[in-house]
Amino acid sequence: MRNFIIIFFFFLNLYIVNSNVVINEVMPIPLVGEPEWIELYNFSNENIDIHGYKINDATGIKKIPYFTLNSNTYAVLTKDTNLLKSFRNIPNDALLIETAIPSLNNTSDYLVLKNNNDIIIDSIFYNMKWGSKYFSLERIDAEIPAINQENWSISQNPAGASPGFQNSNIKYLFDISCNKLFISNDFHNISTQINDIGKNKITNFDFSLYIDFNNDEEINENEKIIDFNNILFDNFDTIISFPINSFIEKIEKNGIYSFIAIAKSLKDENPNNDTIFAEIYIRKEVPIVKINEFMYDVTSDKTEFIEIWNGGQDTLIMDNFVIWDAAGSLEKENIKINSSEFKIPPNDFGVVCWDSLFYNEYPEFINNPRVYCYRTNFNLNLSSDLIVLADINGKIYDSLTYFNNWHTKSIIETKNRSLEKINEHLISYDKNSWATCSNIQGATPLSKNSVNIPPSAEIELDISPNPFAPNSKSNDAITKINIKLPFAMSFLNASVFDLSGYKVAELANNRYTGGIAYLEWDGKNSKKYNLQIGQYVLFIEATDYDTGAVASKKAIIVIAD
Repeated sequence: MRNFIIIFFFFLNLYIVNSNVVINEVMPIPLVGEPEWIELYNFSNENIDIHGYKINDATGIKKIPYFTLNSNTYAVLTKDTNLLKSFRNIPNDALLIETAIPSLNNTSDYLVLKNNNDIIIDSIFYNMKWGSKYFSLERIDAEIPAINQENWSISQNPAGASPGFQNSNIKYLFDISCNKLFISNDFHNISTQINDIGKNKITNFDFSLYIDFNNDEEINENEKIIDFNNILFDNFDTIISFPINSFIEKIEKNGIYSFIAIAKSLKDENPNNDTIFAEIYIRKEVPIVKINEFMYDVTSDKTEFIEIWNGGQDTLIMDNFVIWDAAGSLEKENIKINSSEFKIPPNDFGVVCWDSLFYNEYPEFINNPRVYCYRTNFNLNLSSDLIVLADINGKIYDSLTYFNNWHTKSIIETKNRSLEKINEHLISYDKNSWATCSNIQGATPLSKNSVNIPPSAEIELDISPNPFAPNSKSNDAITKINIKLPFAMSFLNASVFDLSGYKVAELANNRYTGGIAYLEWDGKNSKKYNLQIGQYVLFIEATDYDTGAVASKKAIIVIAD
């Protein structure tokens, strides 16, 4: 039906005379008690007599009383003018005409305006999907047809409509607009989108950017941080970006700042959209911050938590950081830190928990500024979940998706035991960076991880069982290889050779790891075939991540019957 109406009006408008009176605004779903109304507009330079005019929709025709519509003025048609005035402020220079008008449909409708010779003066089509109840639909350009959404928009007037006033969305001859003020995707720049939305092109403009340091919502010259003149437009829109580093020295501390962007041109006829405000979080330093430990599978008397490591050289203020999981997002903000008192010293740890049970288990941390307890229903899944650590701009500093098989396989019962980073610097989303906490309490919040063992003087191996029986169905079918390395971070290679020196299996290939690593071997070769009973040589080689130094170790592994 809608397509039929639009096609109908396409042909109908072929017969519209060159008229300067148009249907300019409609109120199909007014406030409760407010009468419906239709606004006419004379955009010509001459006064026009509205004599014998009629307006109709699909159900009927209504005659309009005689009146003169002066040049560049408005007339509001409604069945009850006194009632409408109790809802709307109608300016003195606008005409308020009491008359019967077609009933405006709440879904979609068309209206046709005819003169005394039954010649079509104007015709419109609207659909309330383009708008909202209690808000009028305003025509954008009086001089072009209004039979589709391109020439209608919902009223931007604070009152929800502008009967008798210039439409809030009117298309000016010259008009530039500050459309968007935001932090760029790389979080290094403050950007402003400037649009040329007038009928005629503006070639250049001036631009200024302010920070409202004193929060008085006033534009002061001493708060100006950017000032450029005669910027050329790129087509009909352009984006201006400025590095945060260019004004970071004016920022005293981390926090949310109100930015004000202004674009001006001497030709601009509409100053109402030249200024835009946005609140943006600014951090003076770029923090090194990682997830270092987390507890996710607990009994009812225990509590979950996430430990964060500050790898920077300055104390890290955690205010305006957010944490979310797979069911959350930046907008949902599962956990938002709203405290400038939550601070993590350099190369130290902080804990975020969401249940006061944490203090029952660790009473020594009551009133500790390195613990932030955020009361929420947030919880981590028992099987797998996402953990994201970001700031309120959406910049992600660390993230991971964990699984149950991240736990050390030799530890059978992992409930009430945290997953710990083997080394704070390791990549958080890599399974090989994590191991089950070996501390008797099950976790080490605000302390060095139990699995973070200082480097040894050389590679140390613990192979158990050895010999092992791959063909048996006992616990001896797989041998577990625990490796202690002489480097805090290294790349690990591990291969198995037969006694003739032929490589039969590869257990690790340039794997990034911390000071300890765990491997397993099932006695199969690289093609997954069982190897014969006998002795084999395990060769371990580690390359230091920082210096490139290499350490190696050999050991005999025996496959038994």
